[in-house]
Amino acid sequence: MIKSIIYSITLIATTFLTWNSFSKTHNYSVVLFVLAPYSDPYVPTNYTISYDEPECYGAGYICAIYVEDTDIYTPWDAPYIDYVGKPKVDIYSSSPSSLSYGITRALNEPGSDSNPYYGRIYYELE
Repeated sequence: MIKSIIYSITLIATTFLTWNSFSKTHNYSVVLFVLAPYSDPYVPTNYTISYDEPECYGAGYICAIYVEDTDIYTPWDAPYIDYVGKPKVDIYSSSPSSLSYGITRALNEPGSDSNPYYGRIYYELE
């Protein structure tokens, strides 16, 4: 019982510190995430924050996305601790305004999309 209480307190503290650190260093409304090469674009943990324009090589894969801060998991809405500070790409929806819909749209259309689509930009490997 005491171990589970200590574990819960540690988990809550870690979550808070992670988010607090993230929110202080990323105080802007649009964030660039780069996808690990040839990985699943619908898994949030496959993305890392980048400060440089992406270089995309290859064909038919997403390599980076610009998302608004509302498309990033917080400690309060992340289903897993690993998702805090990652893009909400795993929430499947047929709504054109959803992030997963935008990824599917970008994969179905050739080339990088430099025009914002619902406030997001999707970079594809060409």
